Amino acid sequence: MDSPLTALGTNPYVYFYDEDEFEELGPGRRLRIVNGEKLSLWFWRIRPQAGLSPIHHHDDHEQIGFIARGSLEFSIGDDETQILGPGSFYLAPPGVPHGGSTFHPDPDLGEIWIIDVFSPPRRAFDDDRSEQ
Repeated sequence: MDSPLTALGTNPYVYFYDEDEFEELGPGRRLRIVNGEKLSLWFWRIRPQAGLSPIHHHDDHEQIGFIARGSLEFSIGDDETQILGPGSFYLAPPGVPHGGSTFHPDPDLGEIWIIDVFSPPRRAFDDDRSEQ
């Protein structure tokens, strides 16, 4: 999956929201990816039926996540589970376990929106992902 976001007009550097550009990755999980030269952006739309996300880590990627809508119960490193709501960020350096998430949708959307940024670019869902 290279870049399922649609460029705006003829400008290859601008992307816009397009409902049809999300790829279904399983029950309740939809994703759009934009890859740059040195990073990638993953826009997740997750519904409660997606279930728990497994604890995992990325050996070669640093990850920053931003919760745009909804909330999640989330574990990272050795800390207890945190509740992250709209506007919250997390940083997962390479090798740091994170996940175990329970998703709580935004009441207006029925889903949670998470923006993940990876460096170097993470091109596929199973690219450099190891479950704990």
